[in-house]
Amino acid sequence: MQLTRKDRLGYYVALTSTLAEHASYVRLEPLTDDEAAIHRPDLPFALGQCAAISWPSKVPGRAAEFAQDWRAAACPDAATVAAPEVYLYPFGPDGGIWAVAGARVQAANGTAFTIEELLFKAAAIQAPLLGDTAPTQGVGIYRDGLHRGLPAYYLWGFQSRLHAAE
Repeated sequence: MQLTRKDRLGYYVALTSTLAEHASYVRLEPLTDDEAAIHRPDLPFALGQCAAISWPSKVPGRAAEFAQDWRAAACPDAATVAAPEVYLYPFGPDGGIWAVAGARVQAANGTAFTIEELLFKAAAIQAPLLGDTAPTQGVGIYRDGLHRGLPAYYLWGFQSRLHAAE
């Protein structure tokens, strides 16, 4: 499949129990080197999940303060995203995520995001879209697919949209 810089490609997700109950083995075809370079299976599918903090309704003042709040909440995630830039999709006040434009963010070091850096940038994107009450509990960042050839993630609560709907 040839992706262009204008394409958006979403990944489907399913619960393990659903697959075990309804799926049947067809074949195994490992990704080619080109496919792996495009889809980046080395990147995390879920990160920053924490029930103890919420997306702020005001843009955080500084990354260091936001990182301190993150660590103080005792959220154990130490994941990194080994990509120089990604797209982040915030959600609207009613919980809709695909009606809101994504934002392209770049890693400060030009190589990879720490969890604190990515959460800070996500909070800055999410804050203007929150109303008085958020449709989520906690924070989390989840792999959505690709946007213009870059890894794309959506913002939500400490559980993914799939798990929150269970």
